[in-house]
Amino acid sequence: MEFLPSAIVKPGYIPPGLEKYRIPIANAFTYISDEVSICSQRIRLQLFTIQFHIITCHTATTIQPRSQKDLLTIHYMLKGEIDAWLQNGDFVPLNEGRHNMVWVPGNIDHRADVSPGVYWCFHIDLHENARQFLADSITTFPVVMELASRRGGVINPAPMETDSMEALIIEKILACKLTGPTARKFFTECANELLIQFAEKYVNTIMKYLHSITIKDQDLANIFALQVHLNTNLQDTRELMRIAKDFNLSPQALEDGFRAVFGRSADEYYNSKRMMRAFELLGNSDLPYNAVAYLVGYGDFSKFRDAFHVYFGKFPSEIRLTFR
Repeated sequence: MEFLPSAIVKPGYIPPGLEKYRIPIANAFTYISDEVSICSQRIRLQLFTIQFHIITCHTATTIQPRSQKDLLTIHYMLKGEIDAWLQNGDFVPLNEGRHNMVWVPGNIDHRADVSPGVYWCFHIDLHENARQFLADSITTFPVVMELASRRGGVINPAPMETDSMEALIIEKILACKLTGPTARKFFTECANELLIQFAEKYVNTIMKYLHSITIKDQDLANIFALQVHLNTNLQDTRELMRIAKDFNLSPQALEDGFRAVFGRSADEYYNSKRMMRAFELLGNSDLPYNAVAYLVGYGDFSKFRDAFHVYFGKFPSEIRLTFR
């Protein structure tokens, strides 16, 4: 993971106050700008890459993380809380004491909003053989991965609590002063154990989730079909309920289905997708504002502008300026 393309990058450097956290076999980099510094350490293994970042933010800012390749990672937030978004608009909550598995599309700038403070992020990036372990161990995982790899996003249905065993394993990794093959063997064993812990939790979460859903099978299938349509047809100007009728969903089935499956109302889900897509277009294109509004289903720019301001607290023109 790389950060702050416009910042100064110091390979091998760790700020004096953080030197005690240096992992001997890790490659260290520190990214420095006026607003924030990020001390990053990476350990490349055969099955995994282990990464540990200490973010020191002086003023509220936006970080733009980027991975050179598509990345499947288990991300543990050790200290602080950060609101992050993938470039496609999917929200990734980074909450202290919790972790998520995330598919991060490569060669794209993503976004994390950071307030003044210190943040510790730890993640394990899974190489191909480690991904195959999950595919062999979890029946539903290949399907989930196929969907996630198209756009990116969080794999697990909800953030997972980092339990005392996982916290102890991570603590041992960060405190390890071993070098050479002994260190690599130790880190591989620790990463393997964290992967197994995640797989067990993931299966238990999915089973509880499936047992909790009381929606009819056909309604559930229609909900997922509607979700795909909404994600790929954000320019549709019809009211959501009229779209839902095309998928044989009554108002009650629509509402109950989205709340059960996605944890929010259908209107909240659809509005979030439209607003995040608009944010992406404003930052990554020179399209006129009315064209951006049209592409997310608003024929009237003034209504789009007001809805955008309600969602982000800023007008489209303000967002575009931050990317210039």
